[in-house]
Amino acid sequence: MHRVPISIRVLGLFKILVALTSSCSPPSLEDEASEIIESNRSLSEYQSDLERSSDGLQFTKDSGKNGQKETVGFNVDGTLAFKGFVNKGKSDGKWSTFYPDGRLRWQGGKENGINNGPFTMWYPDGKVKMRGQYKQGGKEGKSTIFHMSGAKWKEQWHEKGKPVGIWKTWDETGNLVEELNLAAPLINPSGSSK
Repeated sequence: MHRVPISIRVLGLFKILVALTSSCSPPSLEDEASEIIESNRSLSEYQSDLERSSDGLQFTKDSGKNGQKETVGFNVDGTLAFKGFVNKGKSDGKWSTFYPDGRLRWQGGKENGINNGPFTMWYPDGKVKMRGQYKQGGKEGKSTIFHMSGAKWKEQWHEKGKPVGIWKTWDETGNLVEELNLAAPLINPSGSSK
């Protein structure tokens, strides 16, 4: 008689328990809202504690974190448009926006309704388009923009939302094609500085 080692039996039992507990967890807000939209039922018919916008495309529920609520929004065709968190009616926390096919378009942080913290943007094919940082609604520090091929295209610097420093541009093959020094005042045609 062939005996299965105890470590393999325990591992098998562990996998079964994980599968059972994950299948018993409550649906995500996105899944629950999608089901409501697809079934074309009202929240009262669905017996849900979600809040729904007047246009029927945004759903919100309490996240259990200091008054913060989780929210998702859909396009009229039922595809996911955005998801994130709100606090006192303003976006607050991690936010994501999506292309109609479900791929990420933008992801970053929000605080009190404005962009704050690192962010990433993507092209429709899923390749990174831009990476940077916001501070209290304005770009801050270095932002890097990429060609659709993935090669670096631009490097830009901001301070309190204003362009500063050396801005560089590369062609698709990596050759530096432009360098602007935004630390120096710009001169307009009349000869005075801006």
